[in-house]
Amino acid sequence: MHNIGERLQGALTSALINYVSRMFRGLLKDHPVNKARVAAGKNIANVILLRGCGMRLRLPSFQERHALRSCIVAPTKILGGATQVLTPNICYYSSSFGKHMVRV
Repeated sequence: MHNIGERLQGALTSALINYVSRMFRGLLKDHPVNKARVAAGKNIANVILLRGCGMRLRLPSFQERHALRSCIVAPTKILGGATQVLTPNICYYSSSFGKHMVRV
């Protein structure tokens, strides 16, 4: 269970991100690129993806928890980044970037 300070900080971060997202939607609605997309019969861009708004989790490493060494073979940076919580040993398989199914 999180303490009250962490919950308040999370609520503040969430409110701020929601506010910024609403502002972005308002700006994107009337943007010239979106007006051109509407004229071409295409869907408009209505969101800017905000990633990394939190902080890295403080968890025991895989080695600390299981007394085993670990390594992640990651085909994409997002998967490699997500696994940094578990292990610092990340091997990127460069010829597979952008593909989630990889044969190594």
